[in-house]
Amino acid sequence: MANTLGEELSASLTNITALILKTESKSERTRLTRQQAQIAGQLQVFVDQVVDESLAEYRAASNALDAANAEAQKAKAKLDRVAATIKKFAAAIDKLAALAAKVAARVTGAKRAARRGSPWPECGFPRSTCPAARS
Repeated sequence: MANTLGEELSASLTNITALILKTESKSERTRLTRQQAQIAGQLQVFVDQVVDESLAEYRAASNALDAANAEAQKAKAKLDRVAATIKKFAAAIDKLAALAAKVAARVTGAKRAARRGSPWPECGFPRSTCPAARS
């Protein structure tokens, strides 16, 4: 025997959410998200048409869901901040890599200069920034 419609709706939303999280295709995620919204919209119609809003339990459930959704929004905002932080670290890492490449090139240049007898073989940097030149 098949599950109840409510059980099937709940399972459908859970399964679609799992697929959205796991699929790598943007177009498939978009289609799944659209289908999820359609099922959720139909579920809302069923609840709004069938469940008696005057019940104390209805108000309690509605208030509890409202509080949970507010927490979910706060959590999402934190995740958005984490994502922004990750992007800033990525940009900083790119800048560090560029700096490391430049320093490595100068060190390599200093080693070449030392082999050629450069007056500042200790560092290969301009005299004003070479620690050995300042002494």
